[in-house]
Order: sequence, then C-alpha cells, then structure tokens
Amino acid sequence: MMTVKTASTTRTDLSALLNQLEGYIEKASLEEVVEIGSILWGLIDQAGKAMDPIKEALRLETMNQTGGEGSQTFNGVSPGSSCTVRVPRPTLKIAKKADIEGIRTLLGARFDKLFSTATNYKPAKDFEDKVFMLNQDEIDTVMGIIERVENTPRVSFSK
Repeated sequence: MMTVKTASTTRTDLSALLNQLEGYIEKASLEEVVEIGSILWGLIDQAGKAMDPIKEALRLETMNQTGGEGSQTFNGVSPGSSCTVRVPRPTLKIAKKADIEGIRTLLGARFDKLFSTATNYKPAKDFEDKVFMLNQDEIDTVMGIIERVENTPRVSFSK
C-alpha cells in the first residue's frame, strides 16, 4: 500500500528526473533526441494502458456514489493528489440506420419541431484546380471566404 511518504517521494523523484531530462534534451544530438522520444513514446503508451483500469474503477465508484448524475472528487494519499469524475448528461442522437427522409415525409411540417437540420460546406478536393474556371470577379469573391490552414506535422516514434 502506498503511504503519503512514498507517494510524495515518488512524485518528487519523477519531477526531478523529468527536469533532468528536459535539460539533457536541450544539449542532445538529433539522434539522441529521437532515442529519447522513442523511449518516452513507449512510456506514454504504457501509462495510457495502465490508466484504463484506474479510470474504469473511478467511473464505477462515481456511478455508485452519485446514482449516475453530477460529479465526484476522490483524494489520493498525498496532499493535492485528487481526481474528479464528471458524469455528463445523456444526449440524444439519430441512429445511423435511420431513414430521415421517411420520417420527414411521415411528419411533414412537424419534422422541424423535433429535428434540426445541419448543412456543412467544405471546399472540394480539387477546389484549387477548378476555382480558376470561374471569371475573375467570382474567383475574388470565392477566394475571399477561403482560409488556408497549415496543419501541424505529425510526429510518431517506434516503441
């Protein structure tokens, strides 16, 4: 069983190790940075898997204590160590196999009282090739509503 002293020492030791690691990374070669990243990637994966039964136990205890509504906070063995579990309210969604057009026909004007309709727009895959088929005024207007988003490069490591 973990005691307050053990938990506090473990937290302090791990914090010190992470601080040392951050300092080391600043001076490391690219190959060393890749090696450290690969090791940390594997540890993150292991930690995520180790968290699953912890989160499940806390969810179950929260459901037992709250009856499935609200939130519950649990304290750890050392001061400041806690976890809050929030139970979201149930939401309604339309089943994937639903025949929405059939329901719309069945309900007629009452459909819009029960359902909201969302329409999404996004540029077509070949937008940049086809936009130049428009005249210049149309191009200017259309391009005025388009934003180019530079996505962050994805980094992954072997474990």
